[in-house]
Amino acid sequence: MKRLFLFVFIALVVISLSAYILIPGTIQVVSSAVMQTSENGTERIIMNKKTWSNWWNYSSKDSLSKTPTKTLENFTLNADSFEITELLYKAAKINIKHKSQSLETKLILIPLNVDSTGVQWSYSIKSSLNPYSRILQYLDASKVKNNMDQVLAHLKDYLQKDENVYGIHITRESTKDTTLVLTKVILVNHPTTNDIYNTIHQLQQFAKNNNAIATGNPIYNISPKENNKFQLMCALPINHKIVPNAQFSNISMVKGSFMVTEVIGGDSTLNDAAKIMRLYFEDFHRVTMAVNFTMLVSDRLYQTDSSKWISKLYYPVY
Repeated sequence: MKRLFLFVFIALVVISLSAYILIPGTIQVVSSAVMQTSENGTERIIMNKKTWSNWWNYSSKDSLSKTPTKTLENFTLNADSFEITELLYKAAKINIKHKSQSLETKLILIPLNVDSTGVQWSYSIKSSLNPYSRILQYLDASKVKNNMDQVLAHLKDYLQKDENVYGIHITRESTKDTTLVLTKVILVNHPTTNDIYNTIHQLQQFAKNNNAIATGNPIYNISPKENNKFQLMCALPINHKIVPNAQFSNISMVKGSFMVTEVIGGDSTLNDAAKIMRLYFEDFHRVTMAVNFTMLVSDRLYQTDSSKWISKLYYPVY
């Protein structure tokens, strides 16, 4: 019996000493991940609680069309609850309720590159002098860290797709059509659909008169000019160069790189997509050195329902 008592006593001493040796006086809990998107894009998603419903339970198997059936009000994971309590510069304080504990954590953004952002989420607690409580604190901290890791994993999966961050699908493409015939007109009002197609029909007729065949969809660009006027530039890809005149000219497009998005809808939808593309360029510090343009995929005169118009926005990138 004495030996058993001595064995138990020694075991308790060893466990107690181990708790002090292996578990530091301050338990630091750190969870981190690298998000494959811009710093600004990451910030907009994390620092706005209204967006949390979109990514909280997101996995890489989900698609953009899969949205929550209702906006989440309470964000929980494995019985832990999470709430943003304060927004800071490139950081946020997030309260985690774990059992009876209320843990004040801090999440910060760390810029790594133009297309990647580090996220570090951490908190610290003082370890108890009671070895038993100290061990329980460490075990609880491990559970909380596991939940923090899972939250960041959901967020990382969500941010992997540009359409989740920007609301549109953006790809990098090159053009196959390099020879085009082009014309420009100055209008006193913003060009209408009829203005665009009248100009395109002139290009098509000019190409036909010069035995040239269209090899792709027509493109156009609208830019403001002085005195509240607008320049409409339209171009048509053709199979060979033709003799230019005062109204029509040849252009040779380099097979460069473009950021492209397909848009379904009318002018309002196109304008919204154009704003997002400009935001995308700003976020990734990309510079467009040439004129962006819109490609007409569907024939708007034939398809009178503007909600079904299909267009592509092309933004050159270097």
